[in-house]
Amino acid sequence: MVLKCRMNPSDSTSQTYELPVPYFKTGTPEEYLKWRSNVDKGMRGYGATTGPSKYSFTRRLLEGDALAVFDLKRSEYASETNENYQETMEHLGSHVFPTKALQKQKRYMRRVLRKPRDLTTRDYVARVCEINNLLASFPGADENSKLPDDELLDILEFGMPNSWQRAMTLQDFDPVEHTVSEFVSFCERLEATDTEDVIPKKKEDKNSSNSSSKKRKPNTQNGGSGLDCILHGDNCGHTTHECRTLRAQAEKMKQKYKSKSSSGVSKETQAIFQEAMAAFTKKQKAKKKKAVEKELQAFENLSVTSDLEHEDEASHTGLTDASVDLDSTDLSR
Repeated sequence: MVLKCRMNPSDSTSQTYELPVPYFKTGTPEEYLKWRSNVDKGMRGYGATTGPSKYSFTRRLLEGDALAVFDLKRSEYASETNENYQETMEHLGSHVFPTKALQKQKRYMRRVLRKPRDLTTRDYVARVCEINNLLASFPGADENSKLPDDELLDILEFGMPNSWQRAMTLQDFDPVEHTVSEFVSFCERLEATDTEDVIPKKKEDKNSSNSSSKKRKPNTQNGGSGLDCILHGDNCGHTTHECRTLRAQAEKMKQKYKSKSSSGVSKETQAIFQEAMAAFTKKQKAKKKKAVEKELQAFENLSVTSDLEHEDEASHTGLTDASVDLDSTDLSR
């Protein structure tokens, strides 16, 4: 809703200005606090100072769950007074905020809150101060719930990079003894000179052969000659078999080949291949069986004809020789 507010609500001829206020249904505690701040500005611009006018004005900017909680709390009171309106708004805030929100927020600021590396010192300090001012609007809180300046400066010091904290110690700069503006000026000087904590260092490639952590001193044993590698050249301190770069590349190619061989061929192609291999194997077996049978038949033919003839000739020759020997013996006698 865009509200047209007057600069001076009591003067009907006063200049006006537009104030856009989103409807609130549900959201984070910070979104609720911003909505509540806009509602207070709108009520001042409209001149809503009485209880009924405040209830009516606030009800127009609520929806859903928040409106139901607001009306339910309103029904508990007999009249719409400023005091009842204040209690109704506190009840709505307690519904939006988590349990013990003020305690948890302060604990986070004291123990965890650190300056992001990509955020400037001025923006970081402004954001911390903004959160500190919002503490007064938490459920059950007041102006005394804010963090004092000395504690706020201590939190700001803790949130800075460790190198900046060491610089404060070396230069005897105690943030608690200075104002927030002086603290920001000091840190901005560190920010301008120390680029390591502002610009992240470029990460070195772990697999790079030029990395200082990967360099090896050449092995000058065996008469001063170093070890040679086909990739890194002579006197590089390791052999080709010991080269980590080549081993890593070979491992990648091996994994790639395995994945390609396992997933590159479809099931249908594998089935066709297996079927073709089975047919080829069957054909080869039949061909081999036929060749064996042919050789067996040739062997049988050879044993029946040639071998028998040879045996007959040998036996006939043997008998003739024997008779000759016998005749020769008899004659000699």
